[in-house]
Amino acid sequence: MGTIASTARPAITKLQEDGYKVTTAENGRIGLDQMSEAQFDLIVSDLNMPVMDGWQFLESVRQGEQQRDIPAVALSSLDADDDLERAKNCGFNRYEVKFDRGHFLETVAELLGLQRSSQKPVAHNL
Repeated sequence: MGTIASTARPAITKLQEDGYKVTTAENGRIGLDQMSEAQFDLIVSDLNMPVMDGWQFLESVRQGEQQRDIPAVALSSLDADDDLERAKNCGFNRYEVKFDRGHFLETVAELLGLQRSSQKPVAHNL
């Protein structure tokens, strides 16, 4: 089973409802600490967080030694082209703006290389 790391609170419930196991973190700094202690298969991160925002969080992940290639989804209410470009530059694989449940879960499954009908991976929220 895969594991998902996420810093996005609204996503936690949706992932859990769809059968994923989720681990949470209050901000990017705590998320980085958790990533140093466990392996994950996917990151789902809010961009606006206290202490360390999602931009800084993923830049730190991408610059690290471990788990630097883990797929990552940015969740945000920001919808300007500049925000999308910044997310790509930080290393996010996908950018979801005011996501709907179905599209978000399809993105998670696709990035984990799963089909919706197959066994659900474990999700962790950082």
